[in-house]
Amino acid sequence: MRRHAAATPDNIALRGGTDEWTYRQLHDASVGYAGALTAAGLSPGDRVLLAAPSVPEFVVAYLGIQAAGCVVVPVNTMSTRAEVEYVLGDAACSSAIAWHALGPLSPRRPRHSAYPSGR
Repeated sequence: MRRHAAATPDNIALRGGTDEWTYRQLHDASVGYAGALTAAGLSPGDRVLLAAPSVPEFVVAYLGIQAAGCVVVPVNTMSTRAEVEYVLGDAACSSAIAWHALGPLSPRRPRHSAYPSGR
């Protein structure tokens, strides 16, 4: 994505509903999101559970997690509490990012919770 942002920054990278995001906007938003994750205490190599619907902000969060050097662990937004708890433990996630509430999770995890911000 970085190469496209540098080579064709004003080309459309993503369409969602009535929104269109250029490569520059997508790059800038995901890099900004990465900075917010780092400021929240995430470190390269951390595993981050991501539960979000198929919206442009999912892409921003996904790319932002990667830009922060973290590992994305995506889960279906329809996952049950038990399924999310299993993935959090099995993948050794230190954090969770959810578009909406996934139900009460164990107080020992996740360490952080964040929501994708718009552009």
